[in-house]
Amino acid sequence: MRKKIDKELEGDSEGRQRLPWYYAPSFLLLWLALFFAIVIPLYNRLPERVTIAEEPSKRGEFVAGRAEQQLHAFERIGPKVVGSRANEVETVEFLLDEVEKIKMELRSDLYELEVDVQLASGGFLIAGMWDMYQGIQNVIVKLSTKQSQSESYLLINSHFDSKPGSPGSGDDGTMVVVMLEVLRQMATSETPFEHGIIFLFNGAEENALQGSHGFITQHKWAPNCRALINLESGGSGGRDLLFQSGPNTPWLMKYYKQFAKHPFATTLAEETWQAGIIPSDTDFRIFRDFGNAWTSRRPIMDTAFDTFKVIPGRSIQNTGNNILALARAFANASELSESENTDDSHAVFFDFLGLFFVYYTESTGIILNSVIGVLSLLLVGCSLWRMSRQSEKMSLVQISIRFLITLGLHLVGLLLCICLPLLMAVLFDAGDRSLTYFTSNWLVFGLYMCPAVIGLILPLTLYFTLLPNDKLSHPYLIQMSLHAKFVVLALLILILTVIGTRSQYLSLISLIFYGGAVLINLTSTLHDRGYYWCITVVSLQVIPFCYFSYLFYMLLVDRRGLTPLKDSNVNLTGLTSMEPDCDKYVMCGAPCFNFCGGRRRAGWLPQAVDIPGDITLQLLDKSVLPDGKTTRFEFELTGPPQMNIFIQPVGVAKVTDWSFDRKLLEDTYQPPYVVYISFGLDDSPLKFFIEMTKSNGDFSGPIIELGVVGHFISYEFERDARAREFLAELPNFVHAMEWPSLFKGYIF
Repeated sequence: MRKKIDKELEGDSEGRQRLPWYYAPSFLLLWLALFFAIVIPLYNRLPERVTIAEEPSKRGEFVAGRAEQQLHAFERIGPKVVGSRANEVETVEFLLDEVEKIKMELRSDLYELEVDVQLASGGFLIAGMWDMYQGIQNVIVKLSTKQSQSESYLLINSHFDSKPGSPGSGDDGTMVVVMLEVLRQMATSETPFEHGIIFLFNGAEENALQGSHGFITQHKWAPNCRALINLESGGSGGRDLLFQSGPNTPWLMKYYKQFAKHPFATTLAEETWQAGIIPSDTDFRIFRDFGNAWTSRRPIMDTAFDTFKVIPGRSIQNTGNNILALARAFANASELSESENTDDSHAVFFDFLGLFFVYYTESTGIILNSVIGVLSLLLVGCSLWRMSRQSEKMSLVQISIRFLITLGLHLVGLLLCICLPLLMAVLFDAGDRSLTYFTSNWLVFGLYMCPAVIGLILPLTLYFTLLPNDKLSHPYLIQMSLHAKFVVLALLILILTVIGTRSQYLSLISLIFYGGAVLINLTSTLHDRGYYWCITVVSLQVIPFCYFSYLFYMLLVDRRGLTPLKDSNVNLTGLTSMEPDCDKYVMCGAPCFNFCGGRRRAGWLPQAVDIPGDITLQLLDKSVLPDGKTTRFEFELTGPPQMNIFIQPVGVAKVTDWSFDRKLLEDTYQPPYVVYISFGLDDSPLKFFIEMTKSNGDFSGPIIELGVVGHFISYEFERDARAREFLAELPNFVHAMEWPSLFKGYIF
């Protein structure tokens, strides 16, 4: 048997013999075995939860058992929409009660604990609209050591509000209770820390990040916050992923590497988020711009299914262990006092299967990328030269031409690898079979993975099959195909390094291990001994395979589109296009929550409904200013906690000033202008003015059109019978984010 295997690996003297067919399934089974035996167990590895009963024997450890009890109470409050009693009264009382319990256990000989409920009003420009808030609440706790003279604080943030209909247990209730338990452990610790810690429970994140803006721009403790741990949820369960770091503070990554109990991080996630590929946002951006996530079960985030029962206690323990360790480390970091001396560089970071953490500076990455990229190209050149020396029928030039053809076909394969799965998606969409794989995840393998693999290997397979194999041995041809991938990665890493990205560390990993295999084969006799070179290549690909399959083993399932609910048993009789109204009314006369970018393609079901409230826009005063070309309107607006104002000049009139940010009036932005308003505890009428200018000073006709929208989002508002009937028609696995809204149009 040994001699038979040796003969198969050596090939015949002419190089025409290929490996038997049964090597292929064995080869695939090897990688499947590695995936199921190593990658999946390590990806799902979570620490055992610590219960309240175990706390006496595990002093100083995060107690997930207590956090779970708090999360259960948090969920019972129900959906926590800004402006609702649940959010503004019940949740605030819940947080204050929990903080008071911690205060009773406080080591008062070591620490001071201060509590402040901030009532914030303000506004800022975000996503091309003016985001305005009035009376939103933040619950803020400061824990500091009595003997410390430091005026630098660590800020830990999460939010307690939720999307309509969702109790917010995962997003972001889990992080709220994690913060409460971290606060408890820090407040009862026998080991003091140097810098104070601000625990910010902000009450308006889902409303375009208003709570964090209110804190960082207005609160007395905000100027002293030098570092931030922002806790956000991208699902319900799993492990906490570090997806944003910095900016300009690579020392934070040094501490994460040193102190995180269960590291799970990648530069790829950070750059993907910053590029806007993931259609979401977090408070991190507000702290970054105006100051100096769990990864599993993402489809239930912000829905009614985001409940306590789907959140594993071990996930809470995992996050708690990390945050408690990092809070202790950052609170004693000397760099916190020196944060004015920022470093403009970024960090490259990633964990390997959760076993250890790799971190290096961006400048180090540039050197590594450049050196490894160039060496990779040289190794391919050496390999081709070696082939020409060993081949009696082909010169170096001929082999180089053959390699360039192989490289071109590999690029075609990469293109097909992308296009074929996309084609499958288009075909299934066209056949009204979108999300076919949603309830049967195994279909992904046949629908998308197989077409991708077929597209990748098809060009080279056809080429090698049709190519006369009398000049170059089959083992050399296979090496050429792998070298082609090697060259693509080398060129990619050099190009991305010049552009300035950091995620090319992925290519670096591949280059190091494949390049190492090529180097070993070249410096030994394996390169020219038939298929023996495969042993080195396969052996050194185990680590990259485990890492890449681990990295991409994240369930990010999302569906965004305007496809109607066909064949869903939902009664859509009378569905009407919005487009005809778009030329008649501002924002198509639709009660949009923001821009409604797809409003022209949207549809609606005309029917009489009862609106559980009203909105009132009152013109208080209209006057012409001394220049004779400008008229000023003064208004008063009352309505529900969430409202919009859409402003559209008529004819040649222009908005030249108003109560809101003037930046929105610059040429960068075009009407209709959108103002989004949230009322928290303070629901007093909003007074604002708008100044309109016409060059001829003729104000006898209409010069401005206003659309005012009131959103009755809270479930404190009763839904009418038709709305309840429509919602009952939806499948039980669907969460409808719904609320009554009222649009009123005005022309002045």
